[in-house]
Amino acid sequence: MSVYVDDPMKIGGRYNNYCHLWADSDAELHAIALCLHLSRTWLQISRGRFGDLKTYEVSPSKRALALRYGAEYMPLREWIRRHS
Repeated sequence: MSVYVDDPMKIGGRYNNYCHLWADSDAELHAIALCLHLSRTWLQISRGRFGDLKTYEVSPSKRALALRYGAEYMPLREWIRRHS
């Protein structure tokens, strides 16, 4: 499975405890989101120079569950670097 989670985000020098969850394909992203009981309305789409990046922000407990379901840890910056 090509689903990824990163580290908790740091905003204003403090962690807000949420991580990004994304995948190489929409099908994989939506499949794991369903397993994690995430609503599709929570999907965020960032449009940038590398195309659209679809992510969910997940709590530490959902991050841990995603890792148990086979998601891989990868810093989001690393994924962007590989796809640029």
